[in-house]
Amino acid sequence: MLPQFYQTFFRHLLTQRQYILLSLLLQTLQTHKHLCLGKLSEALPLPIQADSRKTAVQRFLLLERLNILEAWFPLVLYLVREYFSPHHVLKLAIDRTTWWHYNVLSVVLVWERHALPLHWILLEHTGNSDFTDQQLLLLPVFQLLSNYKLRLLADREFCSIELANWLHRRGVELCLRLRVSANFQQTDKEFVCLSSLNLHPGISLFIQGVRVTKRRMRKGFARFNIACHYAEQVRNMRPAEGWYILTNLPSLQKAIDAYKERWGIEVWHKDVKSGGYHLEGVRVSFERMMRVLLLAAIAWSMAMLKGLELRKKRLDKYGGRPQENQRELARHSSFRLGQYAQVWAQQVEQWWELLEELVVACPSKVKYYRRGMEAAKLILGRT
Repeated sequence: MLPQFYQTFFRHLLTQRQYILLSLLLQTLQTHKHLCLGKLSEALPLPIQADSRKTAVQRFLLLERLNILEAWFPLVLYLVREYFSPHHVLKLAIDRTTWWHYNVLSVVLVWERHALPLHWILLEHTGNSDFTDQQLLLLPVFQLLSNYKLRLLADREFCSIELANWLHRRGVELCLRLRVSANFQQTDKEFVCLSSLNLHPGISLFIQGVRVTKRRMRKGFARFNIACHYAEQVRNMRPAEGWYILTNLPSLQKAIDAYKERWGIEVWHKDVKSGGYHLEGVRVSFERMMRVLLLAAIAWSMAMLKGLELRKKRLDKYGGRPQENQRELARHSSFRLGQYAQVWAQQVEQWWELLEELVVACPSKVKYYRRGMEAAKLILGRT
């Protein structure tokens, strides 16, 4: 079942028929975890023939109202207000990936080492994005979250002169990873290549107030700081390379800790691919692809909310393995709990009569079986 706010929102946005179909699609997606339209329509519980179900899904994914501005931004604003303090620095990460022949540029909000997708665009060209693409992606998000302090994290593709200066002028904190071939200039000194620093495992540097440029020319960034960090070698595992991070944060540790959270966008890619909804199997048109990504974003947020609810009610041990004492982080994330606890509870409900027989057959385990069956009812919202 959709969260209450989602129900209210989509009932106002869509017609009754469209709302019901959206609910069925999202519930089917959470259970079968496959965004491929063929597989999704096969499992969709519509009382019509298989070909008609697929046609219904295809038509639904052409609805004009199913766009980011109308159908997603209001939900994003609701989630941010509910789960992030007004004084919280929102950590945004930007990245580009390829799904089938689509070149997708997206920005996410890092959330519990995973990431909430905020905005995405499909590039009309292959290869890296440019400053115009990045502005088109980021500007609507900056306007939506204008009441919050923002920090943008990005890999080497996005460390451009134009983007860094534009972010700085808008008051956005930034951590953009530099290429080792970039050059920097301290006051009244010559430009020096980052590779000349000879960074090696266990060494960190913080260079303040420098100009940085790709080539040794006068044109460069406004004065920023560079956080240089090469992680220590652990046992026989030597880090592949060091980090050179362009930042306006005031210290080395803050810059390194902030950049580490960029990994959340990589986890988002995994969540919608093999780790979650198998987006890599989708073969649809441009218009439908935007709406398929919208379905993935809504489903992801529903699973995350469900996982947070289970942790709050202390039912998470039925949806995933508990955290071991020797582990710093829980083995299973809130998103993973929300995905799999629902499926487990539905299976318990489906086989309820057989489980009742199991309870009778195992009198020594009655207390534990009954407790688990009640937990399944709570997960499904049954009273």
